[in-house]
Amino acid sequence: MNVQALCNVCENTFNSTNHKPLLLQCGHTYCLACLKNIEASGKKLCPSCREEWQGESNELPISYMLIPGAIPKSTGDATGNKVDYNTCLLHSCTIEHWCCKCQVATCKKCISEMHYAHGQVAFENVVGQEISMEQIKEAFNGNLGNKLKKDLKDSVSLCNEGLELIESMKEIEAKLLSRKKHLLDQEQNLSACMEHVENTSETALKEKFETFLKIMSCCDVEKTSLEFQVRNLSAIGKAAVAKVLPVPERFSTNFTDLFESLVPVQVQQALSQCDVRRQDIVNKEVSKLKEATQLLNSVLASLNLPAAVEETAAGEQLPPSLREKSAAVVEKGGLESLERIMKELPELLQRNTELLDECERQLKEEADSDSQLREQFKEKWTRTPSATLTATFQANAAKYRKVIETAVAADSTVRGKLDANREGMEMLSRGPESLASSLPSPSSGGASGDSPPVVTLRKLMEEVEAIKAEREVIENELKCAL
Repeated sequence: MNVQALCNVCENTFNSTNHKPLLLQCGHTYCLACLKNIEASGKKLCPSCREEWQGESNELPISYMLIPGAIPKSTGDATGNKVDYNTCLLHSCTIEHWCCKCQVATCKKCISEMHYAHGQVAFENVVGQEISMEQIKEAFNGNLGNKLKKDLKDSVSLCNEGLELIESMKEIEAKLLSRKKHLLDQEQNLSACMEHVENTSETALKEKFETFLKIMSCCDVEKTSLEFQVRNLSAIGKAAVAKVLPVPERFSTNFTDLFESLVPVQVQQALSQCDVRRQDIVNKEVSKLKEATQLLNSVLASLNLPAAVEETAAGEQLPPSLREKSAAVVEKGGLESLERIMKELPELLQRNTELLDECERQLKEEADSDSQLREQFKEKWTRTPSATLTATFQANAAKYRKVIETAVAADSTVRGKLDANREGMEMLSRGPESLASSLPSPSSGGASGDSPPVVTLRKLMEEVEAIKAEREVIENELKCAL
């Protein structure tokens, strides 16, 4: 049967237009279109063996061997030598087969060496196209022929190197034989020397052996003596390797006992109760001292003491205490500062009331939500009751509500006192000089500064100041005791 030669890449039949069968330097044949596509990718590699070809794809020779009948059996080349184009250039055998896998023409030796089990067909059954004689010559005289010639030259050079190696091996063999003969002669000489040594040194060896036996006997005697001495040696006494020390209470100087302040719960509760009672007692005593001091100050203020008995310097109309109080009032802003603060009180009261109302509203919503969920889920609702969770917040809200009510009452009292004493506050706010002009002259009336009642009152005021100082000391000691 006739088998058409196909390109292994595009599987198109070779023709004389776009699918010319071109022969690569590696011996594989592919069409012109496929080689141009490979060349356009930038790497001119054979699709089968990945060997790079030289030159452009248009310059490669056309594979004329695919056309049976179109190729003459032989012709002459440019030098006049006959070239048989139906003969394998590698083995000089007639081309009889076509390798379907490698797409090359092969002889019998090529099949057995390089194309075994590739699939062969008879070369005369491969259908191709006619090729000109010039293309045939170019195919055989081109890169493939040059490659084969180069391989043949390399083979000849390898053969010459092999012959040189064989000659050198022969020379080495001759040298080894001469060396072997020399070693055999030395071996014979050494054997003769050994026999002579054995014969001449036997007597000396006997003498040395007898001497060795004598030395060994002396060593045995010395050994027995040493063993006896070792057995009679006294035992080595025991030495204290470590000294026993008592266990210290603390191994480290910076030791901190974690359980030093640990006490039972009952003791802790008793200590807490003791602290609370001590705090209460101290607070009661301090409040008693403050109440007594306030009562004393109120009595003195009602009697206009100590201002009534203060001595004024020459040319001064105001007592020192009154001057100091007027200066303190002016320094703190006077009546204007008090009125500004009183105007801010309603706004602050409203803000605090709104915050407290919002907190109470949220607590009420949380309690209502808890009650609703408890009624809905009944025993499944195991959450802690809202009254228990928010008990502290409820108590604080009630306390703050009471504080606000107390503050409102206190604001009313302060406002009443401010209105009642506005004239005096205005006089104090104008400063000591203005206050001095508003008061009568000290010589207009009243008791003399040296009269017995005034002297007695001054002594009593000194005792009052001493009592106040003593109370302050006692109050500080009580607070420090906490």
